[in-house]
Amino acid sequence: MDGFWLLPMTREEAAALVYENPEAAVVLILQLVPTVEYLTAQVNQLEHKIAVLTRDSSNSSKPPSSDGPAAKPKARPPMKSKKRKPGGQPGHEGTKRDLIPTEKANLGQSQA
Repeated sequence: MDGFWLLPMTREEAAALVYENPEAAVVLILQLVPTVEYLTAQVNQLEHKIAVLTRDSSNSSKPPSSDGPAAKPKARPPMKSKKRKPGGQPGHEGTKRDLIPTEKANLGQSQA
């Protein structure tokens, strides 16, 4: 089995390698261990970079002023549609205060 270390390997090929040549299987596993360790370290490093680069005031204890000018504004939820418009509603008469006669009104005159 020359080239047994080349991947991808099917399940049948792996089983054949283990049963036909156990020493080659051990060599292959020992060759793959450093690669797995290296790739695991790379994934951890990249996940840490992503966590640091995506941290802002909304998902950490940083103040909003540290977000910088390129920070995206927070998305607001859409406004709920109002069934009624502001002001007097149709069908409601409302209440009004009765006016007093002008003779009784104090139009800037002193009450001395």
